[in-house]
Amino acid sequence: MTMHRPGRAQALRRTAASLLLLVGLGRGLGGVLLLMQGASLDTAIRASPGLARCIGLLLVVVSVAQLGAGAMLVLGHRRARTIAAVAVSAFFLDGLLNGTVLYGRPGAGGTSANFLVALVVL
Repeated sequence: MTMHRPGRAQALRRTAASLLLLVGLGRGLGGVLLLMQGASLDTAIRASPGLARCIGLLLVVVSVAQLGAGAMLVLGHRRARTIAAVAVSAFFLDGLLNGTVLYGRPGAGGTSANFLVALVVL
């Protein structure tokens, strides 16, 4: 029989929430920069300026989902884990889309880092 340790579960929830909030802020900042500067943000971007701005908007939407999920985890909302799983999945898929659309290949732009963050949070 294993003993339940509520302190450990709470610490893990806080860690996941912190990662979601931190990564969500970073994703949102990247989205705002793409919205403001478009394809001129990075010389390696192969997408048109309009498409780069669309990706920026998507980044902001994913950021809002991550920030909301992180806040729900902090507050202990009963559906927080489900919403966090959806937000992390959106984060990873968004990274694949960004690499493909902006740089011409799905592994570009930090997709492996996105995958590692997703694994840690989930």
